[in-house]
Amino acid sequence: MKPHYDLNLYFNDKTTDGNGRLKDLQYIERNNLWATYGKSWQLSEEEYKGLGLPIVSSSKVDLTDKTIYRFPKLDLPRQKVDLLKEKYNCKVTRIMDRADVCVVSHKFFDTMFTREWHGSRNFAQVFRLFKYMKDQNLITDESLVTMREILEKLTRDTMFKINLHHDWNSGTPSHNNYLLVEKFLNTDFMKVTQSDFIITHTNAVAYQNIINCSSKLVLDTDICDIIDENLAIISNDEYDRIESMIQSDDIDNRSLAVEMLANCNINKSFDVVSGVYYWNFDWFKNTNNWNSVNVKAFRKRMKNYEGGRCTTNIYSFNNFIKKLAEDRKLTKFAVDHTRNKLYNTLLKDLVGSSSKVFKIDLDSLLLDEELTENII
Repeated sequence: MKPHYDLNLYFNDKTTDGNGRLKDLQYIERNNLWATYGKSWQLSEEEYKGLGLPIVSSSKVDLTDKTIYRFPKLDLPRQKVDLLKEKYNCKVTRIMDRADVCVVSHKFFDTMFTREWHGSRNFAQVFRLFKYMKDQNLITDESLVTMREILEKLTRDTMFKINLHHDWNSGTPSHNNYLLVEKFLNTDFMKVTQSDFIITHTNAVAYQNIINCSSKLVLDTDICDIIDENLAIISNDEYDRIESMIQSDDIDNRSLAVEMLANCNINKSFDVVSGVYYWNFDWFKNTNNWNSVNVKAFRKRMKNYEGGRCTTNIYSFNNFIKKLAEDRKLTKFAVDHTRNKLYNTLLKDLVGSSSKVFKIDLDSLLLDEELTENII
């Protein structure tokens, strides 16, 4: 974690001299620490490694006779914990330091870190900025003193969120100088293309405790994979068959499909399970086993994907894709299947092949670039 500052540069008639030279800048310590850069909505496992988080894979964990500590916000229902106890003779503790294995989740770390859209610059980049502004005669002696203070006072690992403040009166000396600084910040060695992930001081202490923990750190999804290793995996090409069973007029057939989904390896079948559950929730409820113990555990796991969904507006489609991205379950199959469903149920008559005026083909229906980066 690194110190994080706001660097405010003010370019307007009140904060510059008659030549538009900057005489007012501020550096203010933020109430958070800079953690890392990121491309996606959430931190990826690769970025965890860069932060020194020692997550190990399930293949490197032996749960036999081990003591387990469970962090909050896990997708690890009590039923599966009971299976761990039974199968591997595991024990559960509420004291982290007594555990052999600590189970964490992406959701837990998502609550610790916050994303900020515009990335910060490092100390070396800010030094280049100051040198440029001095060489181009864009600063007064007053602001030069503040710049030197920043370079002498702050540590070399400090990160800066640069905020340019300016008026909109184009052609003025102050506005022209603002444009020069903005252009310089967008040069190859100065621009930042990734977002910031920041963390509060309180959460940083908790995060440091996790890093220093001697226990093995394992994701909840990996623990579920260990528990479910002998369960069936439902492949993508079975989606239509499962959905047709769920939509059957025969309640026994629907109930059988629900039982199949509840007893499969959900993590490795998420493409099928999430889609069928999301778009056919009302069919799921009208079954014989909706309130069985097994299905209740399944319903808790799929809580984010329940509720009636209509295909007469774009919201349901957007919502499904965003939920998958948040859960780090967005796959090419899920995107393509949703695109096809969106096209055939909503867009086809409006702007698709059935439209009499405007036409857009399926290949032109593209996912937002930022969401595309979340595809696994």
